[in-house]
Amino acid sequence: MSINPKSMKILRNCLILAFVLISCEKNVNLTREGKAEIIRFTGEKCMCCWGWDLKIGNDTVKIDSIPSGFQSPYEITRPIPVYVELGSRILDCSNLNKYDYYKVIKIELLK
Repeated sequence: MSINPKSMKILRNCLILAFVLISCEKNVNLTREGKAEIIRFTGEKCMCCWGWDLKIGNDTVKIDSIPSGFQSPYEITRPIPVYVELGSRILDCSNLNKYDYYKVIKIELLK
């Protein structure tokens, strides 16, 4: 059985593309719930700018809204300790060297 050169080239290109896509996929090992800190608010209205930065362990993520019932100041002078439960990623900003946005399931102030 012989494979013609054109088919071999297509197969090779598909394998290279699959390898590149798999290696470029961002592997986020993010704790989706637990202690976190609100470290900053950015009021600039641009893609991947607006919102609150949350520090969760060694990772930083963004949220674009605070659930009703929780009030966070826009001026943050020191980190605000919170308990947070995050849902799925809603906006990938890694191509802009910014933090990705996540849906907030629950957020509570820790004392």
